Amino acid sequence: RKGNTTRAVDAFQNAIQLDPQHAAAYARLAETYLVAAGARLSDPQWTKLALEASNRALELNPHLAAAHATSGFA
Repeated sequence: RKGNTTRAVDAFQNAIQLDPQHAAAYARLAETYLVAAGARLSDPQWTKLALEASNRALELNPHLAAAHATSGFA
């Protein structure tokens, strides 16, 4: 549901503001963007945002499996 997706995005963005080096937060934000894009709850721009968040997560932690997974789907 769109409301849940928006809340999830807000929560992960808040976590990133609190700790900009939190790679897992970027990876989960990317996953949330992909889920929204796949469910057609958002505009296609979210796929681009997912890739950007995945790339940032990989910059911070190149061994983070969640970031590799979301990067592969984006």
